[in-house]
Amino acid sequence: MKLEELKEKAETTLQESRRLAEKLDRDIELFDSHRKNTVNRCLRARIVQEIDDIKSKVLKQIEEKEVEIERFPLLHSNKEVWIQALFTNTVDRTNFACDAVMMDKRYAVRVASDMELKNPNVKHMTTEDFDKKIEDLKSMISEGKIDKVLGLKTGEVLWSCVFGAGLSLA
Repeated sequence: MKLEELKEKAETTLQESRRLAEKLDRDIELFDSHRKNTVNRCLRARIVQEIDDIKSKVLKQIEEKEVEIERFPLLHSNKEVWIQALFTNTVDRTNFACDAVMMDKRYAVRVASDMELKNPNVKHMTTEDFDKKIEDLKSMISEGKIDKVLGLKTGEVLWSCVFGAGLSLA
């Protein structure tokens, strides 16, 4: 091969390489975007399912407490069901518990606020507020509006978003 032929072949190869690199660069960006969207969709579905599982457990407790109130009206006069959440976070472990509890209607707000003042790791809310906040949270997660929570444990997400101890739903 002559020097001119080699130069021409090298130039052609260089141009093909540049076109291929541009195409690969676009393809890699599309692939990364697709991969990120796929992973986020899976994480959203997982966390929404885990939230549903916790909500189902709490709804079952609510139902049991309400049945008990109806069954024993004299014993549980002036009682209503509230949601109580407890969150602890240590170096090696995060714990979250959410349960239905019976509280006296007349003093529920006062008792809840006193308990929360004594222990900031305990929060209370009405069953109606709990249900609304859970549905709002699930909707926002499903729509990708708060993807910053996808790397957190479900208990941390509920504690932060639903019980107002960190991230906001706004």
